[in-house]
Amino acid sequence: MLYSSKSAAEMVALFWGEHNVKLSHLIVISSLALGGFAASSSTVTAADVVFDDNQVPILDRSMDGSLHIISDDSLEEQVADPPSMLSQNSGTATTFCKNADDGICAGQSDLWYFAHLPQCDSTETTDCIVSVAATPKSGTQTSATFNRYFPDEGPQSYTGKPSLKLPTGRAPSVWKIPGAPHAGGDEYAVVARLQGNTGNRKAASFQLALTPVTVKADAYTGSDYKPANWITPGRMAGPAADRGLFRCAYWGDNGACLLSRPFPADVSYSITVRLAVEPAGWMHGRINDPTISFTKDGDNTLVKVTASPVQVPAFQSGKPYSEFPATVQKAFAVDGPYGTGGSRQPGGAERTNPALRNAEYSLVAYEDKAFEQLALMTDVISDKAGWAPWIWRVRTLSNDEMAKAGKCVTTGDGVKGIVTTNASVYGSGPPVFNTSTSSLDYKVAAPHYTRTGDVFKGAYNLIMRSDVARCFYNFTSAPVKAEISVTEQDGATSTAITSLSESDGWLKLSASGFTHSAPTVRAKLTQETPATTTIAPTTTAPATTTTLAPVQVIVPSVAKATGLTAKAKKTVSGTSLLKSAGLKLPKKAKISLVVAAKYKKLCKVSGTSLRTLAAGKCVVKVTVTTSTKKKTSKSVTVTIKK
Repeated sequence: MLYSSKSAAEMVALFWGEHNVKLSHLIVISSLALGGFAASSSTVTAADVVFDDNQVPILDRSMDGSLHIISDDSLEEQVADPPSMLSQNSGTATTFCKNADDGICAGQSDLWYFAHLPQCDSTETTDCIVSVAATPKSGTQTSATFNRYFPDEGPQSYTGKPSLKLPTGRAPSVWKIPGAPHAGGDEYAVVARLQGNTGNRKAASFQLALTPVTVKADAYTGSDYKPANWITPGRMAGPAADRGLFRCAYWGDNGACLLSRPFPADVSYSITVRLAVEPAGWMHGRINDPTISFTKDGDNTLVKVTASPVQVPAFQSGKPYSEFPATVQKAFAVDGPYGTGGSRQPGGAERTNPALRNAEYSLVAYEDKAFEQLALMTDVISDKAGWAPWIWRVRTLSNDEMAKAGKCVTTGDGVKGIVTTNASVYGSGPPVFNTSTSSLDYKVAAPHYTRTGDVFKGAYNLIMRSDVARCFYNFTSAPVKAEISVTEQDGATSTAITSLSESDGWLKLSASGFTHSAPTVRAKLTQETPATTTIAPTTTAPATTTTLAPVQVIVPSVAKATGLTAKAKKTVSGTSLLKSAGLKLPKKAKISLVVAAKYKKLCKVSGTSLRTLAAGKCVVKVTVTTSTKKKTSKSVTVTIKK
């Protein structure tokens, strides 16, 4: 079934459709690691089932009264991969061009394009993929071999024009890496994508992605099949036959798709592309331990990224609207702060009756509100991820994400830095320089536990051009030193692997192995100041050290907990909690309470009150939201006695 046309913002995010599937299929199908999904539940034993984090399907909930909330990085608007397309720089254009001199594009100097870059060859010598390689931890590097495009020719593929800096737009390419086999074979899908306007090529967005794949030839069996295609430059349609069944990374010819697969263990990958214009701004990556280089190659720039993949926690919860907690119902109602997900049923968002509306909402990981949405869902998902797909991807940030970036990042040409994290949600834009603490702040958050109940471990890398780091801190060109530590919310030092290095004009900070309860990763940067001299005698004063406040990666946390005492099986009013927290409730302000899943046997939230259940200590997060949406939160420890 085809996905209905959407606006430019909606269509990039999801290629979904309405297609009924029995949920009983999910247990077996989502867990199979290989092949064509032919096995039935009667032929698969528990010992045979291998959970595949890259093949957990998105639920297909097309019934009335349903609310479906999803957090999955592969569904984000900025990272989805629409097909190549060339047209006028106008959302009202209705036709497409095969090249810059075709149809409505002829004679135009400012054209709008989405371009999946081709392999470099004798015809395509710039804006193309030079090489792909894999390096096992215990082996030597293996070069990939280009195999084919998928589909062979996109519905709106076009030929570029170097004189306009217009890249050729093909389709995702498939490469073979025999030295890095995965669960489904040795094929990998490679995406090198540019999106922008020929009138301002420096502002084009850039993305690199690598995905282990296997082909599913019969992913779509209907006679009306079409791969994802543009209806107009601002609207598109695409197949969604995988919903509720499996997970397609890309759709090809004749109803075939490429199924996403997990990466093999302990292998790093590199992709090199040749670009006519070097990307600009800041980059974000779903990779770990990255190195990145920009090298002049005549009039072009060679961009090489080498890194390991990461797993990013994901979750979804789909059930009748009435079964969600009242706080979630209110937040995702049509008139709530997050209720713009609309309805999948005929009638759209105007169907405001929760018993009839079919609402679906996907968290956008880089938006500030994603932190609030994750907090709302913490108890619903028991602070636990449902799966964690393997991802290898890096991209430049959008204009919206760069809105708060300072002049050290926005001034000048070229990429200024890259930040990578495996957190489910993260701060918008590059790290923000906090003038009050002289620190670079970056927020991250994720469910505390993995699917199997293990504590999730975070990974963070910050790579900045050395001149950008010195701009933030007003450093000279002298060497920079750093001490890196990870501190938990309660002040205890967390076990983490940390490092700092500076070479070839780049400063690299990293921390890994920390939990996502509420860690702060701190890198104390220091630099020796020039020696001073006196008039007599002529001596050189001892070198002194200037110490700057730490670079921080902060998971949102509440202020240090205050406390009160109550008996078991009693109700503690919101007023009492406010008083204990030292918070005031202004006129028209609202109070909300959140209790983490680990305290569910001791206490629970009931509206704006807390119900004590058993003896022990329960921590409740008290949040006051003013009429202007300003939020203030504090934690209150309730000591419960028998």
